[in-house]
Amino acid sequence: MLSIYILISLWAGVYGGSNQSVLLEILHEKLPTMYKPELRDNTIYLFMDLYSILSVNEKEGSMRTKIWYYLAYFVPGLEWNTTEFPVRTVEVERSDVWEPDIVITNSIKIEERGYDKVVWMYPGFIIFPSQLTLQTTCSFNVASFPYDKQECYIDASMWFANVFHPYKIVNPRGPSMELLDYHENNEWKLINTSQTSYFFNTAYECEPQFEVCKENQTYIQAEAIRYTLHLERQPLYYIYTLIIPFLLLTGMLPLIFLMPPETGERASLAITLLLAFMVNILIITGILPVSSTNFPALGYNYFFGTVASSGCLVINAILMAIYHKDHDEMPSSFIRTVFCKHLAQILG
Repeated sequence: MLSIYILISLWAGVYGGSNQSVLLEILHEKLPTMYKPELRDNTIYLFMDLYSILSVNEKEGSMRTKIWYYLAYFVPGLEWNTTEFPVRTVEVERSDVWEPDIVITNSIKIEERGYDKVVWMYPGFIIFPSQLTLQTTCSFNVASFPYDKQECYIDASMWFANVFHPYKIVNPRGPSMELLDYHENNEWKLINTSQTSYFFNTAYECEPQFEVCKENQTYIQAEAIRYTLHLERQPLYYIYTLIIPFLLLTGMLPLIFLMPPETGERASLAITLLLAFMVNILIITGILPVSSTNFPALGYNYFFGTVASSGCLVINAILMAIYHKDHDEMPSSFIRTVFCKHLAQILG
């Protein structure tokens, strides 16, 4: 793969000493340093290798990833003959070469580990390697939690340079990210990745001197590449911590009425179960984002479990009041009418 070859070139140093120095003296003046270099096919190549998904925070609506990130382009006239100069790559100071202003448009925070050098390959191919730790925005639909699937995006676009020249951004590897060195996340399974291209309006208004503007176009448009990460949550942790406890708590509700009333523990059990349901609701709300449209089904179950537990507590209180009441006293006329007359007729 190209990325492996680039890394080998960077770290192994396949360079030819004096040949490299002579070559740099000859070609250095041709290096693109301006905002509008003439590139082959007006194309900038963007490579992304996904190394790991560090974290997914549904509460904040963000995803943290670690990626290897390469920018590259061809410049006519920068190639050389490897027979005359027996070196395949040379290093150039990053500050001496024009670097495309590719930005991650949906980023929250970027930690970049850039390199002072860029790789210049003999076909005239200039490569800018970087290692990024990205925190990007992500929208979550947690209605099926914890069996949900999510799609998170990494949007990359050229920003200011498109004002002066209509460059294209291309991923030559095809419609996906490179996953050769990917490390699995403990909670989220990466199903696959995909890539699409789209255009969006920048903040720059069209003016006659800008060749990128088309007729009846108000704002300059920029091309962007969207990498989509298709994720599936691994539910085992939540099965043991939320689903199984819910089933056990729900199954214990009938025990409230099976306990002998003389023990006096019915109310204690009902209150304990009610508190257990409420604690688990707090756990769920602490994990998931605030949403009125995508509330998880598990949250509804815990809510109705809380309601049922509260109802059991109220019914038990009424039964205890009746049980401990003086049985020599006649029931009220209301009780006699409802139970002895109407309810008796219904039950036959």
